[in-house]
Amino acid sequence: MRKHILPTLTLFFLAPIIGELVSGSAPPANWLQPGTYIIMVPLYGAGALLARELAVRWRAGWLGVILLGAAYGILEEGVDVMSFFNTAWPDLGANAAYGRWAEVSWVWTIHLTCYHAAFSIAIPILLTHLIFPQSRNESWLGCLGTAVTAAVLAAVVLAGNLLFRQAFHYTPPALPYCGSILVIALLVLAARRIRAPRPVPGLETKPLPPPWLYGAAGFVSTTVFFLAAWSMPDTGAAAILAVLIILLPAAAVLAILEQSYRRGGQFTDSRKLALASGGLTFLALLTLVTESRGVDPGTGESFAGMACVGATTVLALVVLSVAVRRRGRPAAKPELAEKLPTTRDNPRGMFD
Repeated sequence: MRKHILPTLTLFFLAPIIGELVSGSAPPANWLQPGTYIIMVPLYGAGALLARELAVRWRAGWLGVILLGAAYGILEEGVDVMSFFNTAWPDLGANAAYGRWAEVSWVWTIHLTCYHAAFSIAIPILLTHLIFPQSRNESWLGCLGTAVTAAVLAAVVLAGNLLFRQAFHYTPPALPYCGSILVIALLVLAARRIRAPRPVPGLETKPLPPPWLYGAAGFVSTTVFFLAAWSMPDTGAAAILAVLIILLPAAAVLAILEQSYRRGGQFTDSRKLALASGGLTFLALLTLVTESRGVDPGTGESFAGMACVGATTVLALVVLSVAVRRRGRPAAKPELAEKLPTTRDNPRGMFD
């Protein structure tokens, strides 16, 4: 674990930065508060590290990461803060009642589960792999580190759950709450059984689209994903339609990943980064709108500095893109290829 301390720390802090800061859920002023580093950062950081570690150990690849990311989303929003059920949760807005059935706000639930799978777990892991390419297929935590990380995650979730129960004087409905725990278990089991897609003979020679098209796909998918969740409650349309529109871009991105990985080495790091950058660019542009809100009249929360966060995000993506292009695909270099473990099920390494 000692030799992987830099990528471990990077992912530990990158997950909450993207999941909360860049998204505007926790603006810069929140990061000066002690509670951020006691509850929020360990929650996201431990969740991302544990999801990555299990995906590596199980050779589940990116599909496994996404399944584990969805499990994390339910763990945070359903089990910890209980926003799936609590209509008084301040971020819900119109989604508190829209699509609510059996004491669950379903549009919000689907949206947040997909959001955390992508932006809180998968994208931070991808970016960390691109920063530290030599260790992308290796275990970072070891058995002891994995156990400690799981314990930290469990402790933070338990503490958060107790805190939010007291803060809102709220007890979640027993059946949906237990159902969320069951779904988490099923997602983890599915991730345990899945395997990273293998290149298909005959497809490896067919060219993939250029990176900029991957970026455009990521941006458009993210835009549709967020606008559907935000605008559909005001249209009066059936909630099931909102759910379908939210799931459509998520399914499109999964299809892009599946087909791209089946092309083997053509799915380069530049294309992966472009796909993720498309989604992050939407969030970066959104920071301009977020900062224009000034101060939330309900909570007194200040959104000052969000435009700077967005600009820093774009600059960081540009710098990483340049580095990735100069480096080329890591496995193409013999000295790096020797460090990337291969298996019969996954001859190129599960995250290559």
